[in-house]
Amino acid sequence: MLVVLGSCPSAGASLILEYSDLAHRQLTPAPLVPTTAPKAVRPLVSTLGDITPIGRKGYRIRLLDVGELAPKAIIAMERGNVKSIAVAVRRARTSGFRIRSTRIRGLKGKLFNDRRRKPTYFSLAWKEKGAIYEVSSGTTKTISLKDLRSFTNGLQPLEREYVGTVCLSGFCHGAIAVTTPRTASVFVEWEATCDDPDGMGQSLLGNAGSALFNLLPRSGDSISFGVAPAADQPWTFDGTGTITADAVTLNVRASGTPTSQPCDTGPLVLSLDQRFAD
Repeated sequence: MLVVLGSCPSAGASLILEYSDLAHRQLTPAPLVPTTAPKAVRPLVSTLGDITPIGRKGYRIRLLDVGELAPKAIIAMERGNVKSIAVAVRRARTSGFRIRSTRIRGLKGKLFNDRRRKPTYFSLAWKEKGAIYEVSSGTTKTISLKDLRSFTNGLQPLEREYVGTVCLSGFCHGAIAVTTPRTASVFVEWEATCDDPDGMGQSLLGNAGSALFNLLPRSGDSISFGVAPAADQPWTFDGTGTITADAVTLNVRASGTPTSQPCDTGPLVLSLDQRFAD
């Protein structure tokens, strides 16, 4: 895993890193991933856990909101755990679940749930572009069947990860990005020149910064993003990006006072045209 300048994204980092690792596997068909979630497991960047591989083409995703004594809300999603819908039906029947035919994402699928009047488990299974998906919840007091359907409707195919680093005049800047057809997630790191505290007009290599943006909405092939200074974040950062199949091109600039002296990257153009190394 490449982290551009050696630091790690902080809050919400798991989403961009987990999605980038999944995209790097270059699965066929493209894996579906969550871009939105029901209220009980929001924000998605906080409830998303590790994405676990299943075989060569499968994976498992779990969203989890942990309570004081037990999980309050769980959604589990799997691809590649069964070879066919028929196998999923046989397993459900063996476990004593009710089985009904239904439509999922506009496709034929199956709904599995407990036979009891108040079910404690829901599962949706369907085949999409040759892959078998299952989405389940065992916390039906907080995740309703309607929530589960909404979650599946919000799944989007993961496109690819993009990586790029540039060093200019002794300063290095870089970024990673991962995209779906409607979203882009971006992590940018930079090094900035700072005014000489002695007032000699010289520039010093003073400070590095970073910014993380998860699930930015795309406007066609374009994205825009930014962050304002805060008590724990001394930088002003603005950027735009253009997405193609081969690269994400970012135009960014960061300025701020991470120390007592003002620092500025100047305008930067970052071409993210690489993938993670194996």
